[in-house]
Amino acid sequence: RQTYKYAAEDSVEVVNLRLLARGTRPDKLDFATLSLQEQKVEAGQGSLRQVYFSREEGWVETPVIDRRTFVGTSQGPMILESADCTIAVPPAGIVEGKGNGNLTISLTGEGMKN
Repeated sequence: RQTYKYAAEDSVEVVNLRLLARGTRPDKLDFATLSLQEQKVEAGQGSLRQVYFSREEGWVETPVIDRRTFVGTSQGPMILESADCTIAVPPAGIVEGKGNGNLTISLTGEGMKN
């Protein structure tokens, strides 16, 4: 009342309240050291699927691989399937599986359009 010389006597309803808090913790989560839990998955042959990548390539017979079994580095074409997503790696793409479960796909291979 002193600052604005007015104070409403009505009730106020808060519709949206946001809070941002910052601080430090000794047991901070370090994403660089994360690793996947062991999962028992059969590394079978998988299947083949016809995939249309471009007009130049047309339909390409493409291996379908279970995402959980993929390790290392490989050149496309390939389809990596999991329960929550499907990843299409084009014929000149190079995919690298990291130890923490992340994938890096490079699309700068020969035959890729810039």
